[in-house]
Amino acid sequence: MEDVILMQFVQIQLEAMNVIVNQDILEMEMNVYHVMKMNFHLMKQYVFHVLKTQQVYWQVLQFLIVIVLHLIIILMIKH
Repeated sequence: MEDVILMQFVQIQLEAMNVIVNQDILEMEMNVYHVMKMNFHLMKQYVFHVLKTQQVYWQVLQFLIVIVLHLIIILMIKH
């Protein structure tokens, strides 16, 4: 009788440990999911900023070209 009770007690402890391990695994999976989601968000932000920087670069380049052309025209007119 005592052996049966001891076996049941051990079985309950094993099931409780199994529940705790499964909970820990789920928490780790959620952490991994959160990190992946954050990485995706950061990559989107990086791409946005790179594209925005390129856009500003081309606008500045166009502006500089216009200024140089105006200066050339002014110099041509003066001479």
